[in-house]
Amino acid sequence: MDDDEVDVLLADLYDHPCEWQLLLPRRYAAFGQRVMLVIVTDPLKSPPPPADPKELNLARSIMRGLRSVVDAAVEKYLAHWRPHGGDPASHAREPRIEIWRETLANERPDRWRFFFGHDEWEDGCTCIVFDGLQPVETWSGD
Repeated sequence: MDDDEVDVLLADLYDHPCEWQLLLPRRYAAFGQRVMLVIVTDPLKSPPPPADPKELNLARSIMRGLRSVVDAAVEKYLAHWRPHGGDPASHAREPRIEIWRETLANERPDRWRFFFGHDEWEDGCTCIVFDGLQPVETWSGD
């Protein structure tokens, strides 16, 4: 995604209770589902405080490399679930990229997460942790 498209899309971030959201273009879908970009600035405030430059710059970086990010997240998801049998792709739902202000302040300034819900596991998800554009950890839980 080029810088002009990134800027146009980021201008459409909308506030949702406690976070900012943006549904990314269909051509960057994961398992045929559009990916939601979420910036959580304060999970306890609604409406949320505005996204700050650090959060927006990380979002820009992710969006510039979005095709490789989505491909890496899908690959890690499949590798995580394949040993359990069945067709893991058929269970993935609601892919989300989440940038948390708290994580940027307390862990790493470039750490964020790509989540996949699971159609048979209501409150569970699979999380792929990224540092910059590199996946570094995959786990599943509630």
